[in-house]
Amino acid sequence: MTTDLPPLSAQAIDALSQIVGNQHSGSEITRLFQRSGFPDVVHDGSTKWRFVAVVFDQMQRTEGNKPHRILKVIKTMCHPEGYIGMRERFEKVLKAVNDVLEFYGLQIHDDGSLKKTGERASTVRQERSHDETAFDLRDFHPQIVSHGRDHFGREA
Repeated sequence: MTTDLPPLSAQAIDALSQIVGNQHSGSEITRLFQRSGFPDVVHDGSTKWRFVAVVFDQMQRTEGNKPHRILKVIKTMCHPEGYIGMRERFEKVLKAVNDVLEFYGLQIHDDGSLKKTGERASTVRQERSHDETAFDLRDFHPQIVSHGRDHFGREA
């Protein structure tokens, strides 16, 4: 990984933390950090995404305001071997993560590798809202999805 990466913003850290929190139980979050090389990070039972956000923020600050440790955890989460038999879930997670990373000119490919794209996004694409993405990442029962989907198409 290159050393010239800018720090992740608080918004990016929150968005990545929410993806992690939505995809993993507390004990799975602990295992994710362990598999990423951070055995001292143990989920404390607090709100999952907030716990991850605090850890990500600390990781970035202790590394000279560089996101390398955060990206290591995200790469581990996006490794395809963790989604054997769950291709649709893998694609959703990968898309959600890449929606954040594109603001930094980064992309995780479906083989789990992190690459620089050479282009940084300056705005959010109009494809789907954050709420729709979060809804899809929750892996609700298909009937809940079919009934809940139309609520995201309406404006508040």
